[in-house]
Amino acid sequence: MVYIFEGFVVDDTRFTLTRQGEVITIEPKVFELLLCFCQNPNVPISRDELIDKVWHQRIVSNAAINRAVSELRKNIEVDPSQPQLVKTVSKVGYIFNITPKVMDNFKKDQYEQENGKTTNKKRSYKVYLIALFFLLCIGIIYQALTQKKQVISLIDERPASALKGTAFKAKLSKNGQDFLFLHKDSPASDAKIWLQPKGQPAQLLTADNFYYISAIFASNELIYAVRFNNLQQRECEIVSIEVTTQISKHINDCAHRAITHLAYDDEQRILYFNSRSDINKPFSIFAYYLDTGQSQQLTLPYAGGNVRGDYMLALAPKKKQLAIFEYQKNSTTLLKILDLVSKKVSYHHYQITMPGSLSWLDETHLLISESNGVVVYNIESQKASVLNNDESIGYISANPSTLEFIYDKGYQAVNLVKYSTQNNNDIQAVTSSNYLNYKPQLANRSNKIAYISTNSGELDIIIKPVNGNSYRTNLGSFAKSIANFHWSTNDESLIASVNNKLYIFSEQDKKWQQLETGQHYIHYAHFSTDDTVIFSSDFDGDWQIWSMHISSGIIKRLSQHGGYSVQGDINEEVIYLTKFNHQGIFRLNTQTGQEELVIADFPITAWAKWQKSGDNIYYSTENKIMKYQLASDNDSTLFIHDKKQSPRFSVSYDSQALIFEGDEQSQSNIWQGLIQK
Repeated sequence: MVYIFEGFVVDDTRFTLTRQGEVITIEPKVFELLLCFCQNPNVPISRDELIDKVWHQRIVSNAAINRAVSELRKNIEVDPSQPQLVKTVSKVGYIFNITPKVMDNFKKDQYEQENGKTTNKKRSYKVYLIALFFLLCIGIIYQALTQKKQVISLIDERPASALKGTAFKAKLSKNGQDFLFLHKDSPASDAKIWLQPKGQPAQLLTADNFYYISAIFASNELIYAVRFNNLQQRECEIVSIEVTTQISKHINDCAHRAITHLAYDDEQRILYFNSRSDINKPFSIFAYYLDTGQSQQLTLPYAGGNVRGDYMLALAPKKKQLAIFEYQKNSTTLLKILDLVSKKVSYHHYQITMPGSLSWLDETHLLISESNGVVVYNIESQKASVLNNDESIGYISANPSTLEFIYDKGYQAVNLVKYSTQNNNDIQAVTSSNYLNYKPQLANRSNKIAYISTNSGELDIIIKPVNGNSYRTNLGSFAKSIANFHWSTNDESLIASVNNKLYIFSEQDKKWQQLETGQHYIHYAHFSTDDTVIFSSDFDGDWQIWSMHISSGIIKRLSQHGGYSVQGDINEEVIYLTKFNHQGIFRLNTQTGQEELVIADFPITAWAKWQKSGDNIYYSTENKIMKYQLASDNDSTLFIHDKKQSPRFSVSYDSQALIFEGDEQSQSNIWQGLIQK
């Protein structure tokens, strides 16, 4: 059907919104909202009805609905600040204050005739179409004979750095001759900034105690960089660094604990970066004006909750557009283009399932790194083609003027080791491979182990019995992320947060089964009893703890003041939890709601690095794994390590053994190639 009002034409067959023949680009969900209003004019529609008809009964926040209505008003209202078409009905919802003219697509031509857009008679119109068809055919044939299809390829690949250790996040200079990169001597080292001038040895630019996150050129003499004070507190700042003197100067604070990316407009002296006002808020894109010290928010916060939103960005060659990766609640990444002149955002239905990187090749093409390599994406045709299918490629950077292409390529291996708490010298290898083996979980009644591995080329959970061979649980290629997993109290099942949903694996059936919770984003999951799981979810953008009785499907909210990871037995009326925005491990009485701080110095960033076992809580600090006895309120050191970040670990049921991520190898170099168009 076609709905017509105020010169707008809403076509639910072609999913288009036009006005006077011009197509208006809007988000798919905003179009669904408009369609819902057109189908229900002049009647109040509640938020619950909108959730049912537009969001299809998915759990969404009021902020998400408000944002969609706001975007719709921007496109159809004369003055969005004083809406006349989509009006708010107090304590109810909204009303579409006009009755559209409804017609089918067969009558659309008649409508256009009535509005003076078609003046020829039907017969003349057909003759015109036939003539136009032949002209188009001739044009297409001529173009095919005289032009070759543009093919973008990568040639002349070669190593561009030679330092031992891990080199990554390289960024080319404006002339394409030099590049910056980050480097770590070992996994336990801080990341430092190096400069690689063309034809000369690499130069260390930062010999301080900061951990650097990213760096870009402002000019040949000056760079801008993002750094943490350390990997525990992760206080973030943007600085300038003089290349010759290596003197750094504070420019602006950036989001606490956030990986901040930069882009720079050297003509207007504007720094673009991703940031958030609070650790509980999603990311948006900001512009920082270096001459005035003023900041401006360019994109609206993502409505899907915290720890998501606009996090990756790249500035187009002519500096009129920003390409942005928006990390969404389903662990996928959506591409969108921000027009810096009109401030309008166009959404592209190109998604990746990992936080990759992006760089402009020219005003039309983007280079995007993802899990399968590098693709070239045409923002006009919205089509992608493979440039390089090397899965070991990481961060990418292209120079549009020289067509130089630079990237890091390498490998990382992590293996598990077993430490005897009775014999300090007894450390044995649990796994031995050139891939990733991490997040160990010892069972509750035996020493069998479950852990995540990429040995098969896919993300999977491996079970290693006490006696017998290890085997895959076969999550399959659908598993894009595994936040955590735990054994059931009888050691017969695993509960896991996979792709932000709950899954149970039965050792008897050797099968995974999804548990329907109605929650839109699940982060941490734990077996409280054999038939009850407790988990965290950011319902309405707020991290809280919930319980689910598996047999009945009954779900109950347990926390009121936040919760991010959780363990304990709800039958004992007491559980232990961490929080997304507060340091420490807390004890919560599920009956009274009373909450108290148990371990004060447990860092926020170590949310997955603790375990309650019996009357003890084991937890990580900066370089130790500690044992806290609940009965005596006594702390003792279980293990001391020399890693930069605390490893994830698991303690055996009898406290005799400790499994942790021990053997880590990482090597990466910067490679350079030339783009051929």
